[in-house]
Amino acid sequence: MLVRQVYLTLMAQILSKSKLANDDLKMLRAILALTMALPRDTLLIGDVVRIGERLTHLTANLSFRAHTDGAAHWAISTQFAIPVIVTISQLDDRPDVSLVTLCLALILLSFPKEISEDVLAGIIPPRNEANIQVVNYDEAKDLVPLEKAGLISMENVCSVTRATDPKSDDWVPIVVITRDDITSEWLVGEGRGNSGQILFAEVLVELVYHLFAGEIELETLYPKIMSLVKKTVV
Repeated sequence: MLVRQVYLTLMAQILSKSKLANDDLKMLRAILALTMALPRDTLLIGDVVRIGERLTHLTANLSFRAHTDGAAHWAISTQFAIPVIVTISQLDDRPDVSLVTLCLALILLSFPKEISEDVLAGIIPPRNEANIQVVNYDEAKDLVPLEKAGLISMENVCSVTRATDPKSDDWVPIVVITRDDITSEWLVGEGRGNSGQILFAEVLVELVYHLFAGEIELETLYPKIMSLVKKTVV
């Protein structure tokens, strides 16, 4: 596919640096925008693996490894008022889910200042680690009893879980369940939000909620998250 080849050529050029400068967030945001501009089913899972491996060589704030089936595992070291480590794990071997993990990693790498200052207002969260697990809905049905969580069907493009007891369940992962068409409405350039922004907003809300062990006002958090997510609209 021509679009895939053009994208991979652009990525090779952008990622040809030996190292990223500390202030090179614009480049990471450009990679995010280009990735979200891809039509559905453009990339192979191996493409995401190669991009992840190259990103790892560019910045010390990111590590990436792929499982034998190509499933992605990211570890992001960032600053949310304090040093925070977020791991993102893919639970299936679908290319679209692998693409979701890449974009989530880019969001966390690209907007640390905005998350720290605009969303958290400089308040130090009591936790400094979080684990995000991403899986397609149909694949998840074979792994976990979704019906017990009330997820009988996928009416929205994604669903993000929350710990029953956020104060004590500090090691419970944030599980992101995606629908088959999660990347079909990601096309940027229309100046409006899409399913990508919905995904980012829901994951960021639950990430902040987890880091604060549930001790945060959701009514004030939502508008701040939405303001941040609007910055990803092109």
